Amino acid sequence: MIQPPIGDRFCHNCGTPNPPDVSFCQQCGARINFLRPLPVAAVEREPARLSGDYPARFEIEYPARLSRLSTLFRFILAIPLAIFVTILGGSASFVAPGVGFSFGLINFVLLVYAIAVLCRGRPPRWMFDTVIAIQRFMLRAYTYVVLMTDRYPPFEGEWPFHYEVDYPERISRWQLLIWKTIMSIPHFFVLSVLSILVGIFTFIAWFAVVFTGRYPKGLYTIATGWMRWNARVVAYWMSQTDQLPPYSFEADAPRGGATSYALSAGAGLTVSAVAIAGIVALFLVPPSTEETSVAYEDILSSQRSATLEVSGMQIRLVGATDPYDFSDGLFRPEPGNRFVSFDIEVRNNTGGEYASVGEHDFRLKDASGDGHDPTVVSLAGFEPPRRLREGQVVPVTAVFDIPDSSQPMELTYSPAFGGSFAFGERARFKFTR
Repeated sequence: MIQPPIGDRFCHNCGTPNPPDVSFCQQCGARINFLRPLPVAAVEREPARLSGDYPARFEIEYPARLSRLSTLFRFILAIPLAIFVTILGGSASFVAPGVGFSFGLINFVLLVYAIAVLCRGRPPRWMFDTVIAIQRFMLRAYTYVVLMTDRYPPFEGEWPFHYEVDYPERISRWQLLIWKTIMSIPHFFVLSVLSILVGIFTFIAWFAVVFTGRYPKGLYTIATGWMRWNARVVAYWMSQTDQLPPYSFEADAPRGGATSYALSAGAGLTVSAVAIAGIVALFLVPPSTEETSVAYEDILSSQRSATLEVSGMQIRLVGATDPYDFSDGLFRPEPGNRFVSFDIEVRNNTGGEYASVGEHDFRLKDASGDGHDPTVVSLAGFEPPRRLREGQVVPVTAVFDIPDSSQPMELTYSPAFGGSFAFGERARFKFTR
């Protein structure tokens, strides 16, 4: 058996000294290129060398046996881990391994990382290593959750999974964030579709491991390839490399070529353009409004208005109180203001099983043209939002705080996006005197 070449046990990536019987750095997880001679048994146990030309590499050792008991209760055992990873990486960490799209701690690190790259053209080494370390732990957690190992993820030390990224000498400033997000869109779309299959395979593998103690090799290979692809795309999107990731599960796949670049750019730009056009249209296209006029005195005397229908929701005014006082004195108007209360009936006529009514669906405009959000909204005695079944009618009370010198001029109901937005269908009740 050929022994590895003799050399220092210091990691070439981070400089950390390591014991003589390990092949991957216990600090950063990088492959140690120069090893002292190992015992024959140790060399036989040595995991496969991380291969591939792409600068982000992922590998995990296929386990001969897995704990049936640990697998049986895995989703319970993983709860503390899921909470920790959510805090660390955001609530989307288990949707896209290694990256969170909400307010995880890694997002603040990435903000500083992006600023450093923008200013210097390359990330500080310590910051680069910090991001990799966080990603590595999150990926370890994910392999545990999807049953690929039964060892609880440690914060450091040896682990049957290995993830490393080559430190870049330069990072392109102009590609930072926006262009790389556009180029990553097709990858994330494909990976999100594949995540459904991986979820199904994990469910199947759970039964296989519980009854046999073995993870089906074919399913394991697919799950490993999916995570490897994820790791590459996340490394690219986070600007740890400028090399476009390949559309591949394979460990030795090279960087994406001209075809991959054209596909990613074309699909990403198309999706981005459609999204931007949709957002612009929402704000520029005048909202569709169903409108009726009603005498304000009639509403004060509990005479019902005509029924309007928008977005499948039917609404009508059934009464108003001006001024309105809370019986318990819990709420008081601002100095120089008064409360005005409107009684409304809302019916779910959308044809769907459920529809939602929220506090911000209502808005009042006074004679001076000023708009007012409700101070209190009650749906049959409950706080909004509240879901309505098909055909269900709910009485709504909306209380507004308006100046004493102003009179209500119109009440607007916007079930799709809320009354304070400039788009979506609306029902408008204009008050006449």
